[in-house]
Amino acid sequence: MLAIPRTILLFATTFLLSGTADARRRAKQDPRDLALTELIQDVSSAIVAAAQGHPVDPRFCWSGGGFGITETKPEVAQQLAALGSDIQVVMTVLEVEGAAGDGTGPGYLRGSAVVLADGRVRWLAPSIRLKNPTLGPTSGLPQASPALTGAVERLSETLSDPACALQLLTPADVAHIPAALAEALPMSPDQLQQACTVAAGGAFVWKPYVDDVTVLVRVGDAHVALRSSFVVDADQLLLEEVRVRAVE
Repeated sequence: MLAIPRTILLFATTFLLSGTADARRRAKQDPRDLALTELIQDVSSAIVAAAQGHPVDPRFCWSGGGFGITETKPEVAQQLAALGSDIQVVMTVLEVEGAAGDGTGPGYLRGSAVVLADGRVRWLAPSIRLKNPTLGPTSGLPQASPALTGAVERLSETLSDPACALQLLTPADVAHIPAALAEALPMSPDQLQQACTVAAGGAFVWKPYVDDVTVLVRVGDAHVALRSSFVVDADQLLLEEVRVRAVE
């Protein structure tokens, strides 16, 4: 009988246990988090492709052309190329917001979901403004993107729950990004608790609104923010042109 080296057995066992742990982690995730991760990974790829001047997934593009993500300026690709050729996605931050429905307002929910490079979903501490929202809900969003609509529902449900157990982004999650950027991200448990207190006392019904989405990438030794915006047109989720901003 052929003897299998002990080192190979240890490696195989570790690999299998790691895969089992990952499977358990995915099983514990809210299905809406999984749907959001899948969408945002595709969105991030489209934004990075547009920023580099490469073809973009057509589902995020206007069919007529002339505007949107395919109109990203060539200067964006030139700026990235000057920093290096290897672009790595660090995380993607998308604004997740809601306008209070009739009979439960006034109120405006402002939050952000963070999809890390490994697919984990974390949240920035949200806030609720008890005033008439300046922007209404995004028309057609439930049909265009159940994943984004689900993210707003997920945030709303968690804030209304007495446990207030929203999984915030932590300093450990962003220990590898520039300190100045990490410090600008609202990760305060006190701010989260305040939002939960307001939500519990208001019985709000939030109608979802989506806006900017920002992909933080590492290019060479620099970190760069690639920003776009979601738009819904004819029940299709589209992306605006990409803008670039150095953060380090």
